[in-house]
Amino acid sequence: PGTVTSVTTSKSDTAVVLKYGKVSGAVGYGILKYNDATGTYERIANTTATSYKVQGLNPETTYRFKVQPYITLNGETKFYASESDEAVVRTLTRAVSNLSYNDVTTNSYKIINEYFVNLYTPKKPHYLLL
Repeated sequence: PGTVTSVTTSKSDTAVVLKYGKVSGAVGYGILKYNDATGTYERIANTTATSYKVQGLNPETTYRFKVQPYITLNGETKFYASESDEAVVRTLTRAVSNLSYNDVTTNSYKIINEYFVNLYTPKKPHYLLL
């Protein structure tokens, strides 16, 4: 089979979706993720689809992926084609949710990431570094 020529990504705080075009002659695609500790790409999945969702990622972290088409020969998966170009993507910041005015007092603030939030009350606006 040929090589995957373009990998596009979409992301959330804990997942990345890789999308790529169908390669003529390929039975499926190996998904490779770069391992910083070993300095190598590791195969994390095989799929027959032209997209794959990588879950369980950390927020605000950069990840590197490649896709490699494969065929089967005598029932075995064979990776003959070259890997795609590298897709580099940074996951989003985890969203702050379920924060209420009762969670905040004038003497103590919860610090979550580095975001300013304006909590408004009729008497006085409060600015917090979250």
